[in-house]
Amino acid sequence: PKISYVKLYQPWGWIVGSGIYVDDVYQQMAVIRWAVVGGDAIFVVFNLVLTIVAVRMMITGPIHEAIGIADCVAQGDLNVSVMSRSHDEAGKLLQAMDKIVERITPILRNISTSSKQMGQSSLQIAEISRGIAESSGSQQERARQVAAAAGELRTTAESVR
Repeated sequence: PKISYVKLYQPWGWIVGSGIYVDDVYQQMAVIRWAVVGGDAIFVVFNLVLTIVAVRMMITGPIHEAIGIADCVAQGDLNVSVMSRSHDEAGKLLQAMDKIVERITPILRNISTSSKQMGQSSLQIAEISRGIAESSGSQQERARQVAAAAGELRTTAESVR
C-alpha cells in the first residue's frame, strides 16, 4: 500500500503529487524503535551498574572495614580506630565496634597487670615454700640428732646402773 497526496499548483496548472509506501514507513519506524529500545537498554544497564557500585561502596565497604577491625582485635591489636560518620546500619556497626574496643582495652590492661602481679606473687610463694622446706629439713635433722643423743644417754644411763 501507498499513501499519496496531490495538489494543484494554479499558476502553472500543474498537479504536484508525492507518495510513500507504508512498508517503508514501518521499516523506518522499526529502525527508530530498536534505536530507542537499545538506548534505553544501555541507559538501564549503566544505571544498574552505577547503583551496584554505589550500594557496594555504601554497604559492603563499611562491612569490610568492620571485618578488618574484628580481625585486628582478634589478633590482640587494640590500637585500631574507627572513623565512621554515617548513621546507617553499617555506620552503627562500626561505632559499636569502636565502643567495644574502647571498653575492652582497659579491661585487658587490668587483666595483664593482675596476671603480672600474680606471677610475681607466685614467685614469692615459691621462694617462701623453698625456705620452709629447707627449714623443715634442717629441723628434721636436728630432731634425729636429738633422738640419737637421747638414745646414747639412755644406753649410758643403763650401763651405769
